[in-house]
Amino acid sequence: MVKRSAAVALLTVGLLSVLVGSKANATSRVVPSWQSILAEAGFVGVVKCEIAGGIVARYRVLDSWKGPPNGSQLLIGRQVDEWEPQYPLALVGETYFVAANSAQGSWSLPPSARLGSVPLWWRQIPPQYFDRWGPSRTPPPKPGWARGILALARDGQGASLDSFRMDVLHLLDRDEKSLELEVLRAGAQWTHVTSAHADPQRVAEPCTTSVCLAVQSDSLPQVVSKLINISLPGGFPGVLADGGRWESLRQLELLPKNSGRFSPEMLELTKRRIRVRLGLETPIEPDPYEKLGYSDTTTVRLVLALNSGPGRRLQFREAFERLTIHDPRPVVQFLLHWTAPSRTWADSGAGYNIGSYFAYRCGKDRRKHLTELLKAHDPYVRVAAAVYLCFEDASHGKQALIELMALPGDAGAWAALTLARRGDKTAMPRALQVLAERGPYEMAGVPHKNLQKRIMELISNSAATNGVALPNDWNPEYSTDDTEPFSNYANFYGWWQANAGRINLHDPWLEILAAKKID
Repeated sequence: MVKRSAAVALLTVGLLSVLVGSKANATSRVVPSWQSILAEAGFVGVVKCEIAGGIVARYRVLDSWKGPPNGSQLLIGRQVDEWEPQYPLALVGETYFVAANSAQGSWSLPPSARLGSVPLWWRQIPPQYFDRWGPSRTPPPKPGWARGILALARDGQGASLDSFRMDVLHLLDRDEKSLELEVLRAGAQWTHVTSAHADPQRVAEPCTTSVCLAVQSDSLPQVVSKLINISLPGGFPGVLADGGRWESLRQLELLPKNSGRFSPEMLELTKRRIRVRLGLETPIEPDPYEKLGYSDTTTVRLVLALNSGPGRRLQFREAFERLTIHDPRPVVQFLLHWTAPSRTWADSGAGYNIGSYFAYRCGKDRRKHLTELLKAHDPYVRVAAAVYLCFEDASHGKQALIELMALPGDAGAWAALTLARRGDKTAMPRALQVLAERGPYEMAGVPHKNLQKRIMELISNSAATNGVALPNDWNPEYSTDDTEPFSNYANFYGWWQANAGRINLHDPWLEILAAKKID
């Protein structure tokens, strides 16, 4: 292995600390090598956003390295994370380098509706491709900025698009067996790099681990066999799970389930990951609460848990979710008097989350219960009721939203955004006010930032549809400057005042979301 400087080694380690998995879903498995990711990808190349969207947007292919040719239009979804980005946003005209998998069931969708998850994840707009690693915006929003697969290029040193393109095309030009061999070798080397942690000297040393020695042979069957027989983390199942293909699956299928060498669960999980990679299996995650039996005795138990409050978190969540679906009446009574806590950053979106869950999942007498909740104590619960009432009684819901726009802060802005998405221009000045507010620092400010993104999404699509240029290319996804908010508000408010007569507000996602009755 070519020796690198201590500075480069430390940069690699710093990169890994970001890419090794989210805090919300901690794992000891290190992110795969770029070779593993690109061998699995269904599309690799440069795309330009044509329909702005959070999580899912539509792009046109500018430079295809693998998969659909130039000029193709693709719906691409992006990975979400409780710790950010919760609502990754692409705006019309932005270009990205993307390495995306072919979409396969729930593998390519955010988590389904659960109390405590982000309501924007529940939309479940099916993409054609799914980018698990985060795209790299080109040109980068600021010097030295890199994200996703491009940040992993050349063993974590990063690369320009032009130089990385040559690396990628050289890899993908191999036949199936040579590709699998190269990917397993790269995975073994990458395991060595990532296991070195913060020791620059160890990173720079040639890899002599049993995993690296196992992949030196030019015989693919022999390499796979050796990796299977290494009882060390990173041999089986790490490298094989991340990069194994047809030969790896063939040999793994021959192993007895109870060999005593590996747990049956780990063996099956590794085979399942390879099957999904090869398009042989589609993972599906059922929704448990809709399939569970229900009875009056269940109601009694759940109501007791509901009224005990969120202090017993798991019991409260089960009670709230199951009652909302099967017997909403106790939940309505609970929400009418519920007050959002304010102890931690997570509480900043509690009203929005709990109100949205009920309004979306309410299983009976929806119009009646949502109308009742227009009088709830919590402002977010009132707005959630009005937002979802639009799907049951558009006239009544919109009238409630007009009144709720007067609420201060994000609750009122959410009401205004909902009206603006339905073409009400009079709501735009109120919606735009959210751009003037920075919001709380760190994670407490994420719900506010998500609302800013949704407003910019509407502005981007409406401007593009009407052929009107925006005042700048600001995307809150990449905003870090505390001085930005008010200047951006002034820019976009002035732009709206000057162009309102030329613009018909347009949300291209509204039709599909309205069919699902989801905000």
